[in-house]
Amino acid sequence: MTSRLIDLTAVLARVPVSKRTLGRWCSNGTFPRPIRCGRRVVWHDVDVSAWIEKMRAADAADMAAHGLPYYAHGDGRDVVRAAKGTASKETRANG
Repeated sequence: MTSRLIDLTAVLARVPVSKRTLGRWCSNGTFPRPIRCGRRVVWHDVDVSAWIEKMRAADAADMAAHGLPYYAHGDGRDVVRAAKGTASKETRANG
């Protein structure tokens, strides 16, 4: 099985952080390391997808551990935290 290679622009479209943050994550092992193809830097699409799923699962587990609501938004690519909106509504109702 072959994996599709994606470039920096495609990675940043899926993981909305700065190039500097992404570089720091790659250096310290938080994010999958890129592959050099000549002057280009690319990632395996499956590695990026697996990292996103791992982060979604960790976020959902963290939200559940704290008793906070969470839900998948839109096409399910990202987990949207509902806690901020819920807390502000409760504060307004109580106060």
